This record gives sequence, structure tokens and C-alpha cells, in this order.
Amino acid sequence: MKYNSPDYLLIVSFVVLIILGLFVLSSASYFVACQKFNDCYFYLKHQLLYGLLPGVVFFLFLSFFNFNHFKKLALPLLILTILLLIAVFIPHLGFAKGEARRWIKIGSFIFQPSEIAKLTFFIYLSACMTKHIKQIKDFKQTFIPFVILLSLISILIILQPDVGTLMVIISSSLVIYFIAGARWVHLTSLVTGLIAILLVLIKIAPYRLARITAFLNPEIDPQGIGYHISQAIIAVSSGGFFGRGLGHSYQKIYYLPEVVSDSIFAVMAEEFGFILMLLVVVFILL
Repeated sequence: MKYNSPDYLLIVSFVVLIILGLFVLSSASYFVACQKFNDCYFYLKHQLLYGLLPGVVFFLFLSFFNFNHFKKLALPLLILTILLLIAVFIPHLGFAKGEARRWIKIGSFIFQPSEIAKLTFFIYLSACMTKHIKQIKDFKQTFIPFVILLSLISILIILQPDVGTLMVIISSSLVIYFIAGARWVHLTSLVTGLIAILLVLIKIAPYRLARITAFLNPEIDPQGIGYHISQAIIAVSSGGFFGRGLGHSYQKIYYLPEVVSDSIFAVMAEEFGFILMLLVVVFILL
């Protein structure tokens, strides 16, 4: 087998983002970890053990793995993913937080099957459309199976519910379908139908519309639905050009909710400032 030279630009960007991410996670989670676990570096240790370590192992393995083998693994991986998406609804196996039931808990290990679907579903689509590339414009052989499969994955994720992840999966699936050479009329009809379904979902659960409204105009209710976004904007703007310095965010201590997850970019911007955040965005784009 012939191996190509590594993409050093990709690897350097990858490593820089991981290192920056670990520093910011340590800073953003420090006070929360002290209060919740009496261990100020709990989240950092957890990420190193359950995130970085297995990630490096998979990275090294897949760097020598012939990606063409995924064609044979695509269907078994998809079936496994569908079973995992169903398993979140099984009592004592699925793990719920609030009204969301998106996780599977095995002992102390918790994972989210919809995140796995982001990878395995795209592997299957890529393999399937490569195999049937000559029939890609055919309505019965390609379009109908694509819609049925996308609908199955979508229903399982909607029931959790996790519309944010669903939007990522749907948009990425449409990009793969488009790159494969789908007919414009098929894509247009599909997008139209998806927009209609999204409107129905918003109608069923008005909080989704409230989130969109708060995102577009958070000052309407700065102490209610717009609080999170308003505080994030304050944190980002407080960083100025050069930032307050690593570990010196004010917002993470007193005002920002969910600093370890949803608000971590705001903490990063407050501590790093505009110049460094611009470089971070460049590395992400690379």
C-alpha cells in the first residue's frame, strides 16, 4: 500500500486548537469544578482521560488506516448507530437530563449516540453514493432511499429531542448529496419540505422560536430568554483587542451560565481578545 505524506498544515492546526482548548477548559471550568467536585481541575482531568487519550489513539490508528475499508464497514456502522439512537429510550440504559433524553450511560461512562451519527451516517452516505454514482440523479434508486434514511435518522433525533444536532446532520447530508451530483429539482424539493417540517417543529415547541428570537434580538428580554446571549456578548466585547489574560474572565465567575460548554467561546474571547480569537478562527477554517 502506498502512503501519502501527512498534511502538516492540518496536523499543526489540529494540535494548536487542542492545546488552546485544554488551556481554556482549565480556565473556564476552574471555579465550577472547585464548587461541584472539590477538585478545581476535575473537568481538565476528565477531558484528558476520556477525550484526549482515546482521541490520540484513534488519530494514530486512522492515520495508517486505508479509508476505502470504510466502504465495507459503512452499513454495519450505520445499523449500530441506529440501534444506539433507539437505545437512548430504553429505561436504565438511556440517560435523561431535564426534558432531553440523548445519552446512554454505562457505569460512569456517558456518550451521545447522535454525535456518533454525525460520523457514521456520513460515511454510509459517502460510500453509498460513490457506489451508485451513475444513478445519483435517479428518483427511485437514489432520491427516495436518501429521503427515507434521512427521515429515519431525523425522527430518532427529534424524539430525543436534539434539533441542533439534527440541523448539522441534515445540512451536511445535503452537501454530500449535492457534491455527489444530485438534481437541483430533488434538492430544492427536499429543502422546501425540510423548511416546512422545521416550521411544524417550532409550532409544536414554541421555545425553539423563542430561542431564534432571542438570538436575533437578545435585548428584548435580557433577564429572561435573552440572558445567556446578552452575557456572552458582554464577555466577548470585554476582551477588547488583547484580552484580560488567561484565567482572568469576570463573566465566567458571576454571570455566564454553562461556562464549561455553551459559553466557553465567550470565556475564551474575554481572556484572549480579538487578535488571538481571530487566529483561532483561522486555525478552525484551516
